[in-house]
Amino acid sequence: MQSITESETCNRILLVTATDNEVQPFLDSYQWMRDENTLLFHTRVGSLDVHHLTTGPGIMLTSFRLATLLAHHSFALCINAGFAGSYDRQIKLGEVVQVIQEEVADLGAENDQQFIPLRKMSFFDENWRPFSDGKLKHPNPKLLEGIKNVKGVTVNRVTGSEGTISLNKEHFEAEVESMEGAAFFYATLLNNIEFYQFRAISNRVQKRNPALWDMNAARNALCAFLEQFITNL
Repeated sequence: MQSITESETCNRILLVTATDNEVQPFLDSYQWMRDENTLLFHTRVGSLDVHHLTTGPGIMLTSFRLATLLAHHSFALCINAGFAGSYDRQIKLGEVVQVIQEEVADLGAENDQQFIPLRKMSFFDENWRPFSDGKLKHPNPKLLEGIKNVKGVTVNRVTGSEGTISLNKEHFEAEVESMEGAAFFYATLLNNIEFYQFRAISNRVQKRNPALWDMNAARNALCAFLEQFITNL
């Protein structure tokens, strides 16, 4: 394995996405080459060496792919970017937000008609690293101009019924929902890597109706934001 110097690590950024589709215009703006060390595709953005990891959707795929990579390779910064659904009607479709807290909404136990979140189960230590009060929290969230800081939940099954929406609102403070955010938080927090999670709102969290989604607005806004953000690092 080729060794990486400390100075090289300082310039290495990891962009983590579930799919290429969510950031395709950004990817199309650069020439990408295969890195024989990380086996990822990478490009130069100014002085930065930007690597791109496509994990596949969901907690399991993201956890394994990201943990395996971080066990062997160092990065100065990790950025998770993708789509999200919004519980908050004040957040517009196509708006980009920064997620600063995560929980897994469908991890816990059923007690007949009641749901017990993981953080409330007797065997779970709410402050077992990297958890804080049973939640995964960004240790130093930054205020970025024009970008709202929001709380998220991560799900294995995308919420699409009034019953699940009501349940999630009862137990969590989430403003947005994704399928990978908590896995990304967990891996980066445990590895003490600086990180950001940016999500563009593609839909409301409501009874499933793809006709009401706006993937194009989310994709275009996310890619424009990533271009500006990474260029200005």
